[in-house]
Amino acid sequence: MLSSALHRQIFGNKLVKTLDDKDLQEVISHLSQHNLWQAETSSLPDVDFKLPQLYKSDIIEHFNYIANEQSKDYKSLLLEFVNCELPPVPQKWKFHPGWMQYDKSGTSKSVDYPEESALVFDVEVCMKEGNFPTMATAVTKTIDLSIECMKNMITLCCFGTNYERYLWCSERLTEDHFNWSQNVTLSDLIPLETTKHEIKFAKDKKWMPKIIVGHNVAFDRAFVKEQYYLERTKAQFLDTMSLHMCVSGLTGMQRAMSIASKKKSENDSNGFLSSAIGWTYISSLNNLADVYKLYCHGEIKKDEREIFVSGSLSDVKERFQESATYCAQDTWATFHILKKIMPMYLDRFPHPVTLCGLLEMASSYLPVNHNWEHYIHEAQSTYVDLQKELKLSLVHLANDACSLLPNNLYKKDPWLWDLNWSVQNIKFKKAVVKKAKTKQRKKSSNKSRN
Repeated sequence: MLSSALHRQIFGNKLVKTLDDKDLQEVISHLSQHNLWQAETSSLPDVDFKLPQLYKSDIIEHFNYIANEQSKDYKSLLLEFVNCELPPVPQKWKFHPGWMQYDKSGTSKSVDYPEESALVFDVEVCMKEGNFPTMATAVTKTIDLSIECMKNMITLCCFGTNYERYLWCSERLTEDHFNWSQNVTLSDLIPLETTKHEIKFAKDKKWMPKIIVGHNVAFDRAFVKEQYYLERTKAQFLDTMSLHMCVSGLTGMQRAMSIASKKKSENDSNGFLSSAIGWTYISSLNNLADVYKLYCHGEIKKDEREIFVSGSLSDVKERFQESATYCAQDTWATFHILKKIMPMYLDRFPHPVTLCGLLEMASSYLPVNHNWEHYIHEAQSTYVDLQKELKLSLVHLANDACSLLPNNLYKKDPWLWDLNWSVQNIKFKKAVVKKAKTKQRKKSSNKSRN
């Protein structure tokens, strides 16, 4: 299909595969059956122009090379990270604004941000207080690596390993003062690569590759300060929920059936869910608790989550130790999911472009200006108007369908004849007379008798 000049540029000087006589005769026979063999066709002149120079000999090796160059550091960090064990959860958390670092013994110290190159990250937001991050935890592994890339083989030399846990608390949580503004600023967000006072991208700073793992990490990423710089850092985000959807995800119909199967037992009289029970053991919904149960065969408690959903900052303060432990539990569960699912993902999708694309999609952003709020308002108004029109159209269609009920006219309709047209009698409840009124009537009747 390509001219020889373009074919040579894209696929190199590889020999074109030729058919043997037997295969060639089968092709000719098949084309002859459809009157296509030796049929007259129009031909186009060969197209020849110079393509950009490929990095390797052909287009397959070209994309392999680009993807490996972009993702090799992050893949190395991930593979090393999933082979470690996490430190224990601290027995007591320190109520302090900003990042606090905890070592294995539970000793804590204040730091600007986690400096490690691989970490699991989770953010909790007190919903009643606005769109501000309230608390965050991270668990990391310090790795001293010597990385070499030879013939697409990555060699890791680990010289030292250290494990750290981190807890971040918002100043809105730890300090009692009135907040005049409900607008989120960079100082309200969580730093992962810069100090609190760094508010601009530093071009002279040596940005290091960093992989940040989370479950539905797009939510957590929205509260990271450096992600609002117009210039990108070298941090990449990996979503365990996306990994799960690639390996053992559910379709829309399966998701609805899975939710319904949770509400009904296997011995339910309705048999339409019995087919769903078989695949619920090899897949699950996307939330953290179900995904952890699928891969790690355990349960995680989500009771403390209600504090962040319906509680206030005062409630979080009162149960600070429990809230911090709950947040740390989510990072613990996410890490163990990563250990199970990462090898499965790489086995299912071994091509480096797949991982590279997953990391790239998790780090995209859309710069906006003041017109964004106007766009959101107009989009919502249009949605509401279309919903009203849709409901009105459905009402008209329902009325037209009901008009076919007399004399069984619906049986002549090709779309409506096989629907359930049974009619039910509408029962009206009798008005309940209040006891107070009945007592007054009895008293008045007794007085009249007397």
